[in-house]
Amino acid sequence: MQVKLVSNSRGYNQIDKRWIDKYCEMWDIPKKIVSILKRYTGEEIPTIKKPKDKRRMFANEFLNSE
Repeated sequence: MQVKLVSNSRGYNQIDKRWIDKYCEMWDIPKKIVSILKRYTGEEIPTIKKPKDKRRMFANEFLNSE
């Protein structure tokens, strides 16, 4: 996953790319959210029967409760 942010007043973007587990360590992300992010990025396989892409899940494929 990559995170983009404006690093100064001139508007230069800083891009940070890391595995989900690394962001979890840095920001103490709850395990339920980590699982959602991993299924979204393809680090974990989809948990639904007929995903649009067999490698990952799209945001509209998650349950509202997730």
